[in-house]
Amino acid sequence: MPSEKRIRVLCVDDHPVVQEGLSNIINAQQDMTVVGQAGDGPTAIDLFQQLLPDVTLMDLHLPHMDGIMTLRAIRKHDSGARVLVLTTYGCEEYVRGAIVAGAGGYLLKESLRTDLLRAIRAVYVGERFIPEEIAFLLAESTTRKKMTPRELEVLFHISQGHRNREISDSLKITEQTVKVHVRNLFDKMQVQDRVQAILSALRRGLIRLD
Repeated sequence: MPSEKRIRVLCVDDHPVVQEGLSNIINAQQDMTVVGQAGDGPTAIDLFQQLLPDVTLMDLHLPHMDGIMTLRAIRKHDSGARVLVLTTYGCEEYVRGAIVAGAGGYLLKESLRTDLLRAIRAVYVGERFIPEEIAFLLAESTTRKKMTPRELEVLFHISQGHRNREISDSLKITEQTVKVHVRNLFDKMQVQDRVQAILSALRRGLIRLD
């Protein structure tokens, strides 16, 4: 098939092995080709502006700028840019952040072999590609009560192993107020204790233990 008829793909991932694997899969197709590769956010933005690819594959964990910031920058340059997120992060905060930033699809790397090519073709023609498990995650999250900024601060301190007294000293609030926030957190997250709260927050992408 002539090159001008192919879907031109820009691959953005900070792992060379992943880049090579993606390129091999894509370039083996008659209807698509990799036109560029980037290992960080700023390079991805520069290459996008130079190459104007039909579809950009975007990892979320990137050096210098994360994938969602890079996605926003690309969409700011071209509001019609078609971006397919390809990541290991399947938690709701990342998914929602990517969709709000303008991603046309969200694919987990564990589904790469079965869904990658189908996802690229769908995003290319303007369709939204959201696998069933990701769609279920988003639907489930809409039924949860939203946490306040203060509750999220308390949650972060809990994830650091801080007790109520330490949290009250850090946030300049009383221990009784901390207890109220913790109780509200447990209620909204539907958990019974701090360990469950931390595990739930990690799954949802509310905190990261770096």
